[in-house]
Amino acid sequence: MHKPNITHWTEGEIRLLKEFVRTGATPLRAAAALKRTMVSVKAKARLLGTPFPTVNQFKKTRAAKYEAAANAAASDRRPTRWGARP
Repeated sequence: MHKPNITHWTEGEIRLLKEFVRTGATPLRAAAALKRTMVSVKAKARLLGTPFPTVNQFKKTRAAKYEAAANAAASDRRPTRWGARP
C-alpha cells in the first residue's frame, strides 16, 4: 500500500497563509502559491483560527468592490465639451 507523502507546515508557510487570508486571497491562489492542495490550505487556515471567507461572503465583498469602483469611475468622468456626459 502507498504511504501518503506528509509535508509539515513551516513557520514561513503559516505566515504566508495568514497573509493570504488577511488580504482576501482565494484558497485556490493560496494553494498554488504554497504548492499544496486547496483542501489542506483551507483546513490549516481553519485550524489556525483564520478561515477563508465562504463563497457567498467572497461574492458579496467582490460585488461591493466592483460597485464602489464603478461609482468612483462615474464621479471622475468629466463633462464633454457641450456639458453632456457620455
